[in-house]
This record gives sequence, structure tokens and C-alpha cells, in this order.
Amino acid sequence: MSSRSSGGGGVAGRIARPRQGMPEGGAAESVTPRGHTFDELLERWVGYLEAVRGRRPATVARYVRVVRQLAADQAVGQVEEISFDVLEGYVKSLFYAGRAASTRAAAVSAIRAFCEYAVVAGALEANPALRLAGVRVYQEEPPALTQSEVTRLIFGPRGPGWLPADWRAARDQVLLAVSYAAGLRVSEVGALRLDGVAWHEDLERWSILLRAAKRAEADVRVVLRDERISRMLGTWCTTVHAKGAGGSRAVFPAAGGSSSGRGLAPRTVATVFRRAWRAAGIERRGRRRITFHILRHSLATHAHEAGWETKAIARLLRHRSIKTTERYIHTRDERLDRLWRQRNPLRGRKKPPPDIHHLGRALATDLSEILEAASG
Repeated sequence: MSSRSSGGGGVAGRIARPRQGMPEGGAAESVTPRGHTFDELLERWVGYLEAVRGRRPATVARYVRVVRQLAADQAVGQVEEISFDVLEGYVKSLFYAGRAASTRAAAVSAIRAFCEYAVVAGALEANPALRLAGVRVYQEEPPALTQSEVTRLIFGPRGPGWLPADWRAARDQVLLAVSYAAGLRVSEVGALRLDGVAWHEDLERWSILLRAAKRAEADVRVVLRDERISRMLGTWCTTVHAKGAGGSRAVFPAAGGSSSGRGLAPRTVATVFRRAWRAAGIERRGRRRITFHILRHSLATHAHEAGWETKAIARLLRHRSIKTTERYIHTRDERLDRLWRQRNPLRGRKKPPPDIHHLGRALATDLSEILEAASG
């Protein structure tokens, strides 16, 4: 064990003490199949994480907190009682408690690491965490906005074709509209520059340039193919932007500009989005978490419902893997009902109704040809 984990001041010293309020005979005093108490196994695991895996003390302490919380919440008295149902129940409880996806993902990582070590140490015969899915599987609400919610959010109360007279309000509206249409990540919004905005005569649309985009080997140009949103960006950049940008060359700068000339910070963009969805009257609907990233999920879901192929959606969102795109696509119950009516798997695709007007014209043509032949 490394020097950091030895003694009462290290991580191991801190985790070796029972949780405050934990009853005697609980997880702190339980015995594993090989005779180690729960705390002894945790202490050995800490040494392994620090000395072998090179984990930082803060990361190790966080891992240990997760395991202790798992044991307390799921009433696990012995390490051998840890099962898949126990792990799944704990991950679901984190979602019900409103924990962020990043927090739940970190908990899953800690659980997987502990179970893997427990198998090697002989405390578990099999690894129950192998069947544990990612955190998105344990969410009840599809993380996507409806088309009407997005329309209210990005076009405001007056609808498409209007920009608010207030400079800051106009900036925020264009920011949200462009973020949705281009599938932007929160870190990409503030990095947009005016010299990257271009007009395409052949398409009659504006485009933006993403520099150093996530997992991109080169700069990526994204054309805003929605006419209304493209027009909003053009109006903003050519007319409204200069009135309050203070000389900043960022597409979405702070009011009055900034000394660095940079655009809005990700935290500020998230604040803009939070104010906007609350002002638009969008509700959480149960346990749905509404963050800026929901715009990308909504774009993928809406494109899927409009009949786009998954490969096209992957290119729209700039994904390298189709599997990543599939996680962004969410099917609502209303769409399932419509699909069952129109494309029942037992009956095949429902045939469209006949074109009565086309049949009438065909019959009239045939009848006129028959009469003409008879008269001749």
C-alpha cells in the first residue's frame, strides 16, 4: 500500500472508520467469504486503486463513498449479498432522487470497479456488475422536448420571423435557435466567430464554422438548412450584433463585449437556456431533467420522427458511431401508438388509401377513348 493510504490521515484511514450512525453489525462489521470485514476489503481496494491503478485520493474517496452509500441504502449486510438486483436498485434510486447523469455515471463506474476487485479478492463468486447497463437505461422520461416546446423556446411568443427589440433578448433567441438547428454542444456556442459565418448563394442559407469541435479532426462547417433560423442568424450578424457587442468578434458575446473578445462561457449559455425554457412555460414532466444538452436529443428525436435515417442523424450531430446516435433517439408513447395503427408488425405496413381523383381521371380517359373508337 502506498504511503498516501497508510495511517489515519490517508484515504484508507478515513474509510476504515464506520459511517456515522451505522448500526453495529452493519456493513462496517460484515464479513466476506474469505474472512475480511467490509472495511478491510475497502482498505485493500484503496491500496490497489492508489498503488496499482494510480487513482487520485479524491477519486478513491469518491469511490468509497459510493460503495458505502450502496450498502446503506440497499441494506447490504455482507459483501456476498451484493447482487445485480441490488446494484440496479441503487442506480434507479439515484435517478429517483434527481441526481445528475454525471453523478450517476460516476457511481456506476465506482460500483463496477469495486465488484471487479471483490471477485479477484474472492469476496464474490461472480461479478454482478457485468449486467449493469449505462445510466440512461434507468431513466423514465425520454430526455427530449416536443416540437411545440422547441418552437416556443427558439422563436419566442411572436413566432418565427421576429426578433426582440432588446439586444440581449435577440441574442439569446438566435443563440437557442442556432444551437437547436446545428445540434451544438454547450461548449461550442461561445467559440463561434463572426469570420466563420458565411452565406451560400447556391443554397441561399447561412452557415457557421465549428473550430476544434469535439472529436473532429478538422474544422466543421454546418449549414443552417431551416430557412427561418438561417434568416435569424443572418439578421443578427449583419444588423443587430454590432449594436451591443462592443467590438467583440464572437457571434454570441456578452453585452458590451469583453476584454478578451471571447463569446459566452458555457455556464452563461446554460443560464440563458434555463431562463428561456422557464419563460416558455416548459414543464419538467415528472423526472425529466431539462439541460442545454436536451436540444441535441430533441433534434435527433424530431429528425427520427420525421423519417430521417439514422446515418443522416449521425452526420447531423457529428457522431462517429451510429451507436451514439441511437442513444440520442427517443420514441414517445404517442409515436408508438401511431406506429401500431399504421404499421402493425403482424399486418405489415398499412396501405395508403386510393387516390379517388386519379382513378376518376383514368376512368374518364378510358371512357372517352372507348366512345371515340366506337364512333369511328
